Amino acid sequence: MKHKGEVLKLFVKWKKNMEKSTGRKINALRSDNRGEYKSDPFLKLYRDEGIVRHFTIRKHYNKMG
Repeated sequence: MKHKGEVLKLFVKWKKNMEKSTGRKINALRSDNRGEYKSDPFLKLYRDEGIVRHFTIRKHYNKMG
């Protein structure tokens, strides 16, 4: 990934691959509190796909697990 603008495209590809390989739908996503996961296209995707968002506090990576 060279630009933050590529995140949505890569996420959609990753999501499709994970759902296909596991046979399960992604229903929640936990990520850091950075802007690329809060953009309007991401918010629309979350809403359309029924994905619940969980954001952690920035630079507190121990909260990710």
